[in-house]
Amino acid sequence: MIMHAFGQKRSGKECHLFVKLDCWHICHFQFIRSLFPKTPCFFLYRTPFEVLSSHRRIRGAHMVPGILAPEIVGLNPSEQLNFADLDRYGINVLTSYFKSALSHNDLILMNYNQLPNVIWEEFANFLSISFTKEEMERMKSRLSRHSKRSYERFVEKTTDPDGELPADMQVLNTLYNRLEHKRLNQNKHFFAQD
Repeated sequence: MIMHAFGQKRSGKECHLFVKLDCWHICHFQFIRSLFPKTPCFFLYRTPFEVLSSHRRIRGAHMVPGILAPEIVGLNPSEQLNFADLDRYGINVLTSYFKSALSHNDLILMNYNQLPNVIWEEFANFLSISFTKEEMERMKSRLSRHSKRSYERFVEKTTDPDGELPADMQVLNTLYNRLEHKRLNQNKHFFAQD
């Protein structure tokens, strides 16, 4: 119902609808896929270090214990979670997301480091979309702004604001490497190699 309301044509000339979901929706992808069985779905991800460092600067609701119910972010509500350790909670949440993404073979994987060119090159070609010069300029302008604070220009941070992240991120890093391996294999079918 919401999709029909927000996705309705306004001028009658629209021919594409893109829906950006929140990251935790990956934990409910099977339900989403049941509603839209033939819609191409993309999963954008980045290195665990980059994600966790970003959330140390500005934590999203899904990375703060108690704001969203654990099952929404794919965690077992009966599992003992240390709510005082924000880094550990973030690692658990991100692990849940990566596991969920790996369990679905009909997701097209895109690494954050492919942005922005992958959008108007491989992504557009795959979907048979061409962008006007004005659309390209608007996308490039928006992509230069911070995703969480659109009034700021985006500048990639290379250091962590609160020192070292926990050393025991092996499982999470392994899952990230599996996503990368899967994406590179998918490129043979969907996108050109990096």
